[in-house]
Formats: sequence, C-alpha cells, structure tokens
Amino acid sequence: MIIEKFPLTVGRNCLLASVKDVLQFYNVTVKESDLYFICGGLRFTFCPDSKKEKVSDCFVYDVGKYISKYISSFFNCRFSFETSAAQARIKRLLDKHIPVILLIHPKYISYNHRVFQPEGAQEMHSIVLYGYDDFTDTYYVADSTATDDNGVFAARRECMRCDIVREYAFGFFHFADKPLQEKDWQLVYRCVADNLYDFINSKSTEGGLYTGAQAIYKMLDYIDVNKACPLSELKFIMQAYFMPLFLYLIDFLEGAKGLKEYVYILKTEKNKWDILYYKYLLKQSAFWSKNKMIKVIRQYFKTLLECLAEIQNAISIYDSNKIY
Repeated sequence: MIIEKFPLTVGRNCLLASVKDVLQFYNVTVKESDLYFICGGLRFTFCPDSKKEKVSDCFVYDVGKYISKYISSFFNCRFSFETSAAQARIKRLLDKHIPVILLIHPKYISYNHRVFQPEGAQEMHSIVLYGYDDFTDTYYVADSTATDDNGVFAARRECMRCDIVREYAFGFFHFADKPLQEKDWQLVYRCVADNLYDFINSKSTEGGLYTGAQAIYKMLDYIDVNKACPLSELKFIMQAYFMPLFLYLIDFLEGAKGLKEYVYILKTEKNKWDILYYKYLLKQSAFWSKNKMIKVIRQYFKTLLECLAEIQNAISIYDSNKIY
C-alpha cells in the first residue's frame, strides 16, 4: 500500500518540514518559516532544578503540546499526537491515505551515516510514513531533512523496517481532520509578533520553570557556575532551538511587506552568531574558556533582544494598520 504522489521537499527542521509536506498533500500551501511561528517555536522552557543529567535535557519544547495545539487551531482541524507506535494503528491510518509523521531516534535510521550524533533524551528525527509493504515488512519513508556531518540537507525516499519503527519510535502525528486553507494568512503576522513578544518579555513560572529569553539566561547561568557541565552542552541548544530563529525570522521578513529593512539588521546579528558557533563553539577552541564564551554569548544575546524588540514593534504596527 502506498500513497501516490506524496510530496517531498528539502527542509531545514525535520518536524516542520514533515508537517509542511503533509499539509501540501492536503493542498494547503505554507512556508516552513511560517510554521515555526504558528507552532510557537520560541515557546520553550528551562528547568534548572531538573534531575536530568544533561543541561540540554532540561531545555524543553513540548512538541506534543504546542504542535498539536497550534496546528489544529490555525488550520481548523484536529492534528493529533499519539505516544505509541502500534503497527496496526499506523497501517490503518495509511490504508485511509492518512500520512503519519513519525518521531524516531536518528541513530537507528539505516540511511543515516553521520559520524557525529547529538546526544540527549530530546534527540529525535521526524520522517513521514506514506505507505507500507507487508511482503518486505517495511514502511515507505519520506525524509525532508536527511543530512550529513557537513550540514548538507537532502530529501530522500527510503524504506524502513517495521521492527525499527516498533522498537525505537517516540510516537507520531497525523491529521484526524483535513486541514483547511481558508485561514486568514494575515494572522501569521500576529503569530510572529506574539512569539517575539512572549520570548522577550518572558518570566519564571510555577515549579521553577523559565521560558523564552529568561530560559536562555538561566541556562547560561547554570552552565557558567556548574563546573561539571561542559561547554559542548550549548551546541545542542543553539542548533536545535536558537539558530533556527535567525533562519525563519529572516525568511519571514524577506517576504513581508514594509519590513525588509530589518533583514539586513538581523543578518548582521546572525553573522556574529555564526562566527561564534562555527569557529569557536563547534570546534571547541582552546583559546576560549567557558567563562569567556558565556560572557560573549550574554553580550550578543542582549543586543539580539534589542533587535527583536524593534522588529516585534514594527510587525505589530503593520498588523494593527492591516498593511500587508
């Protein structure tokens, strides 16, 4: 059984790219950058009192909560997340021509030949199952973000053994109702403005949880004072949560009317972070101590927040005047 003509495009974030392709299957067109803000991409939390061994595992974006909630609301549908990967359930959905977005640990994917594999409880990869073959006991896979150690992304159609899915999947998403395109796309502006506002003006919550910008500040404090915490912990955080902000916000601004002047400003900020990440953090430069790295990141982050506040204010003004 196979879903014919299932779309497959190259993406940047595995989960958002998978959602985008499934939406395209349902004839709903949306950019990956828009999905980032629709899904509350900046609404993560940090819990310094967590008993997790890795700092990166204390830094959480609840995909089941936010993705399901915001996709369902924005596209007037039910986008469901199930925590098991029961084969009978998945195959019943596929028999109804409902694609399944699977979350699985990347090291168990046969075509993943990366030498460097990020570690941590959160590390997972998203792929789309769009069919199965009972004779070979495999699923048909569409992977929008197959990557190598050089960070080169490619879209691949592969097969995956059913026992791999059964043993190593974290769960899956699917559309219980068909998503609708009729949503007012001007609301994307509001999603971006709200995301930025909440991120900049975040506060601590009950239970010792910190959100948005406060989450990043608290994480930096924790890494700085905790001698047992290696600087390498920052790599996962920046790659998975922080650097995507630049990519998606720049893409949004380039397509937004009246906001293109902020593209250059944000690209200038991104250039500083790229140098910091690729030249020093990724290579673990011996010339930079952990304290020095944390100090520079704090300085850069303060400047970035000022830039984001200016962009958020400009987007809000355009939204209130309905100039798109």
